Amino acid sequence: MRSTNWARRDDFIRKSGIQHLFSFDIRPYIQLYYFKKGTALYRENGTVDCLYFVMSGQVSVSLTQKNGRTSTVELVPGQGVLGELELVGAQCGPQEACAMTDVWCLGFPLKQCREKLLGDALFLKHLCQLMGHKLIANRDVFTAGQAYPLKNRLAAYLLLVIPKGAPLSQPLTGVARYLGVTYRHLLRVMGDLQKQGLLQKQADGYRISDHSALQKLADEIQ
Repeated sequence: MRSTNWARRDDFIRKSGIQHLFSFDIRPYIQLYYFKKGTALYRENGTVDCLYFVMSGQVSVSLTQKNGRTSTVELVPGQGVLGELELVGAQCGPQEACAMTDVWCLGFPLKQCREKLLGDALFLKHLCQLMGHKLIANRDVFTAGQAYPLKNRLAAYLLLVIPKGAPLSQPLTGVARYLGVTYRHLLRVMGDLQKQGLLQKQADGYRISDHSALQKLADEIQ
């Protein structure tokens, strides 16, 4: 949902340094958007009417498979970008993008700004770099899935998606699909992390109880 909190918008622009990605003054064009947890930024195979730069919160991007199952294909944290593939014509319809937490974004309405963005060589240079970084990150996730035990990959995932002091909000079936393991295997490793004191299961979900120990497991992938 679009917000008219111009002071917050300008604060995000200043703190993120987003202006340096463009050769033109973005303030007449860029808007502020707020999405409550669980709200869709894009609907699968819908239309992309805005290029989003995530300022705070987390977004999950998912894809419905031919068998009807939904798989998370990307996790977009703060400072991530959504809609770049549709902007350059590399993808016709978007995948489902949903706010995992409350999310604030800066965005360019594409109906008014598409030609402005595509005509900015400086922005396109940065966009190519960003898409390259995403490609490398996806490659690393794939290779880590082959080379490292689930406990290391799960630790990295939990550190990414669980906000400090908050519980894991994603269903474990979705976590298992994202990590490419069975639900039973995931539960077994989650139980091991509980016994080691790294996780704590409460009524509202799993919480991280030993952040530094979990970080050590995740760092083994680096």
